[in-house]
Amino acid sequence: MVERLQVQSRSPFEIHHILTGLEKTPEINVESELFLPEGEGPFGCVIALHGSIGWASHHQDHVNGWLDAGLAVCKVNSFTSRS
Repeated sequence: MVERLQVQSRSPFEIHHILTGLEKTPEINVESELFLPEGEGPFGCVIALHGSIGWASHHQDHVNGWLDAGLAVCKVNSFTSRS
């Protein structure tokens, strides 16, 4: 089962923004997909983040392995919020 999620976040430019005024930084919606394994929960959850070129096809192999191990996976796509 896959559920699409939008998580509200902020986009600080420097560590200074995090330490002194995170609430002043722009809000963004970060898209993600929540994959649930077979069976009944509760499940542990892996938060999966892509690298600098985004999600590659081989990353899905990792997601499938975690699902087979009985873990949920939240696959975050921070690139979609930057467009």
